[in-house]
Amino acid sequence: MEQLYTVLDGVRRNIVFLEEGTCSCGKFQMDELLCPHAWAVLKNQQLKPGRYCSFYYKKDNLLRAYEFPVNSMPDESLWVISTEVLEDRVLPPKGRRNAGRPRKERLKPASEKESKRAFSRSVCGQSSHNRKICRNRPK
Repeated sequence: MEQLYTVLDGVRRNIVFLEEGTCSCGKFQMDELLCPHAWAVLKNQQLKPGRYCSFYYKKDNLLRAYEFPVNSMPDESLWVISTEVLEDRVLPPKGRRNAGRPRKERLKPASEKESKRAFSRSVCGQSSHNRKICRNRPK
């Protein structure tokens, strides 16, 4: 059975190949978790998602990772530290900060950016001009 699907996301086409766990958006193969496009295919085809996500994200494996107790660290006064480690000096990196004011917001990837809307005139309903040069304006 061929499991190659095309998912339309607005104006973009995304190709999802379920058997190989790939999507043209790149998130499916990078995270080994279902991306929104793969979810859309599974929902449309009424398939179970457990088969298509990574072995590490399955419930029994996730629970197995936490089955052994984690012991807390002893008091700092009881630590045994070698003299080699005590004598080693750790210096800050030799780098410079970028000139100018720091950004207030992070740079968003293309997948998160909002699409720009085309504004239209409320008078005539057409775009690409303003009220002053509108030819269809009622007099």
